[in-house]
Amino acid sequence: MTTPPLEQHDAPRAGAARTTLVPGLLAGVAAAVVNSVIYAIAAAAGVSPAAAVGADPIEVLPSMPAVASFVPLAIAAVVAWLIVRAAPGARRVLAWIGFAVGILSALVPLFAGVDLGSSLSLAAMHVVTGVAWLVALVRR
Repeated sequence: MTTPPLEQHDAPRAGAARTTLVPGLLAGVAAAVVNSVIYAIAAAAGVSPAAAVGADPIEVLPSMPAVASFVPLAIAAVVAWLIVRAAPGARRVLAWIGFAVGILSALVPLFAGVDLGSSLSLAAMHVVTGVAWLVALVRR
C-alpha cells in the first residue's frame, strides 16, 4: 500500500518540519550531550560549577546543562518551524539569530561565574548551544 502524494499546498509544511523542526530538536539533543560532557570535564577538573546571580552564587547541578540546552532549543525549534511554515525563506535568518543569541549570551557567564573555570565552562556551553542551532538549520 502506498501513501497518497502530498497536496501541492502541503509541501512547504512538510518541508518545514524536515528542515527546521527535526534538525532543531536534534541540535537540542546534541547540545545537551556536549554540554553535559563539558560539565563533567569541568567537575572532574575541580571547577566549582556555580554562577553568581545577584548576591548569592547558584550551584549548577549535573542535570542543568542538559535541560538548559535541550529545552530552549526545543522551544526555538517549534517557534522556528511555525515561522518557516509561513515564510520558508526565514530559516537561514532564524539560524543566524539563534547563533547570535548563543554567542552573545556567552558573555553573561564570563561576568557571573564564581571563578575563571566556571566562567569559561559555562560560556563554552552557551557557544556550543548557539553553534549546534546554526549547524542544524543552515546545513540544508
